[in-house]
Formats: sequence, structure tokens, C-alpha cells
Amino acid sequence: SKEVQIEENIPLTLKNSISVALSKVNIDDTIENAKKMADKIYDSNNISVENYDSNTKEEYDHSIFVAELSVVLGKALNYRQDRLNELAAAALLHDIGKSCVDEKSMEEYGVNNLLKRLGLNCTIDKYRDSIHSFLGYSILNKNVAVSAMMKQAVLFHHENVDGSGDLKITGDRICEFAKIIH
Repeated sequence: SKEVQIEENIPLTLKNSISVALSKVNIDDTIENAKKMADKIYDSNNISVENYDSNTKEEYDHSIFVAELSVVLGKALNYRQDRLNELAAAALLHDIGKSCVDEKSMEEYGVNNLLKRLGLNCTIDKYRDSIHSFLGYSILNKNVAVSAMMKQAVLFHHENVDGSGDLKITGDRICEFAKIIH
């Protein structure tokens, strides 16, 4: 093991750029940074996924860690580069709704209407942990650069294959990206 050298796949500067983009809810910059992240992992022969410690908010650290793991799994599943980029962006954005879970944001992004259409009667307090997926979907739905697969991954990332998630979606109805991110 003396000859083994473990390299950090994602440079700290890129992780910090991702954290800044997420904190500003800058979807376009997040997607661009996701491509850089996916490229680094795709080009790497020795993959090491490590959680890192920095001055960023814990939720952004979590998103970066989930994105790294997701891309590593996508690479193992032989995803093409463009699909890895899309997966990386979806994973980075999966908790974007947490940055603005409040009544004003829910109204602004139409989350209340979405919840009513889905037949879910909820309050922020009752669904604080899971409501962010609805808000994240609603935020991303306004951006044409975000694919339908990415939007579905954000919306369904708390669903379980057995149907025990918030929306009670089961099995094949949950997109593959959401399953990987979950």
C-alpha cells in the first residue's frame, strides 16, 4: 500500500464554487460546475469519494457528496459523459428547495398549487423535511436549461421503491436518477 496514492478527484476550489452557486440558487452555474465535476470523475482511473470539511453550509457539503457518489455510481453503470453531467447536476440540485422553504417561496414558485393538484394537504411545519423536493422541482421548472429527468430526480428523491415515500410513487415510476440520488 506504500505505492498507492489517493488523489482528491474534485478540487476544493470547484467544491467551493459549487457551494457558492447553490447558496445563490444559481441553477446555470450549478449545472456548469456539475459538468466540471462529472468530467473530473469520468477521467479518473482511481476514484476516491471523501466528504470534506470547509466553511460552507452543511447542506451544500451534503449535495456535493451526494453528487460525487451519484457520478461514481453512474460511471459504474457505464453512463455516457452527457448523462453523467446531467446526473451530477440533478444530484447537486436535489436539495435546492431547502434554501427557501417558507410561505412566500411556496407561493412564488407555485408549490401550493402543485401540492393541491397532487392531493396533498400540508403545512410547512408538517412537511419541512420533504417539502423541499416540491419547491426544488418548482424552482427548476422555471429554467429551460434543466431537463425533465433532472426535475423528476429532484421531485422524487425521497420516494422509496416500495411506495412508502411522500408521493407513494413505486418501482419503475421513479426515474433512475432519483433512485441513485436517494
